[in-house]
Amino acid sequence: MRESCESGSVRGARGNPCPYRAGPILGGILTVSASSAQAANGVLLLSIYSLGLGVPFLATAAFTGTFFAKYKALRRIGRPLQVGAGIVMVIMGVAIMTGNLSAFSFWLLKTFPILAKIG
Repeated sequence: MRESCESGSVRGARGNPCPYRAGPILGGILTVSASSAQAANGVLLLSIYSLGLGVPFLATAAFTGTFFAKYKALRRIGRPLQVGAGIVMVIMGVAIMTGNLSAFSFWLLKTFPILAKIG
């Protein structure tokens, strides 16, 4: 059931305008729902999937006002953030091209041990 909610959340966050491209998770849920002897199982799975699909939109709507209230502060630091992100992307590209991505990853984990707790 957790996978249904997570899949719906990811689809809701990225937006999925085409219902015919709903994906294998929804296809699996619909298959299980259609073949289940009890309709309640299918309803539960589809409800959890729908909840995961809708929550990111509701959260976006709830926090849009707060975001725009703090938007001026974000504009001030926007350019340095873009430059920093660009530098990180160039470093990652060079690490991939030279085959040193795993060495770079281990260096990051050794230098910033908090990253090991993220994922």
